[in-house]
Amino acid sequence: MCSAPGSGPSWHGSGRTVVGGADLVRQLLSAGLVDELRIDGLPRDRVQLEKLGVEEAGPRTSLNFRVLQ
Repeated sequence: MCSAPGSGPSWHGSGRTVVGGADLVRQLLSAGLVDELRIDGLPRDRVQLEKLGVEEAGPRTSLNFRVLQ
């Protein structure tokens, strides 16, 4: 559940978990309500992925996958 910035409860430091997409994350970041992020990616529509690796360069983290047929 997410309310517009400034209109909902203060979640800062509450230990609550929010599940949502990129737009929700942007709203929460803009409102200063995020202390920590965990980003999970799941394949959709029964697509099988093989993890090839993780690359870190400065603030960017890239996840590399091969699409299995």
